[in-house]
Amino acid sequence: MRTINGSHAALRAIVAVAVMVAAQVSGRAVNVASAQDKPPALSGIVKDLYEAAKKEGQLVLWGPPTDTVEKFYPQEFQKAFPGIAVKAIGDSQAPQKLLTEALAGSHQADVFWWPISGFLDLEKRGLVAKFDAAALQAFGIVAGDTTLDGRGLKAANVIYTLEYDTRRLKREELPRTWEGLLEPRWRGRIVGATLLLPGVPATYGLAKGEQWMLDFARKLRDEAKVTMVPSTPLAREMLMRGEKDLVISLISETLKRKHLHNEPVDWAPVGPAWSTQHMLGVLEKAPHPNAARLFALWGASKEGKIAMERESFDADGRPGAPTRLAKLVQEAGLEIVFEDAQNTRPRAGFYGKARAVLTGETK
Repeated sequence: MRTINGSHAALRAIVAVAVMVAAQVSGRAVNVASAQDKPPALSGIVKDLYEAAKKEGQLVLWGPPTDTVEKFYPQEFQKAFPGIAVKAIGDSQAPQKLLTEALAGSHQADVFWWPISGFLDLEKRGLVAKFDAAALQAFGIVAGDTTLDGRGLKAANVIYTLEYDTRRLKREELPRTWEGLLEPRWRGRIVGATLLLPGVPATYGLAKGEQWMLDFARKLRDEAKVTMVPSTPLAREMLMRGEKDLVISLISETLKRKHLHNEPVDWAPVGPAWSTQHMLGVLEKAPHPNAARLFALWGASKEGKIAMERESFDADGRPGAPTRLAKLVQEAGLEIVFEDAQNTRPRAGFYGKARAVLTGETK
């Protein structure tokens, strides 16, 4: 197993520099040309790793087909570390494809960004490299920022919420728990996408068991008359048209709509809120191991997290994280259930059963 090595030198501040990024798009793959600006001032392990990465000249990033992966990660990484080309491939089946290719002896990917659920099968088969403690220390990454025995770096959290139109409702009028959706005043006023809605009862299943979870899902369907639609954008259209008052959403997406698009929406702290844990990892047989390590370690560092939140609104929401999201959820007193290696698969089982109830496939 390859180990990611380093020294005990402390990370110096990474000076962000403006770069011009040339992107060549083919399907869902984005090739970002290397920047030629003056490199930032670095020292110790960071400098050594950067120099080794520049010799490799490139890396291949895999993740979901989102702007975070295909645009913002390459863009912000190259501002911090010019001279390294990033080919970003967004694919909704990335973990399965990476596993299939690795088992076939093909190793084209270097680094990947995905919820912890997608890491487990890869890590179980020894396909994810371990980060050395000294390298983690050099980038200011502490023990709580890693998982899977140092093979996964915690990068961002996707947290459930209720989104509402601020022209019609105030935050203090909204329920503080998901059980509050069963109050008669919300009957017929809630909408959620097929992907997100089952996650609400599924999270309760972790604490209250399967039977309670199934009963709650039935009540959402039969008593609250929650409307399920194919996608969250469609649900939001219904909110904006005044057809519904509450949308099952994600805090990062609501903040993006509020601050980037100036839409009259906000999020409500409704708990217990599930938080998907997005991770950064390096493939054991990465073709460009130094560039991959540099990318992942930067992405999990304070500098990387601040840069990504600023551009993409995907942020670390855990207690103590250096992000606006972490501060917001703390101030709101939101109860969060963070995804980890122990609860992700049990919740996935509850999710499938809750979905069957909400869609009417089962009673």
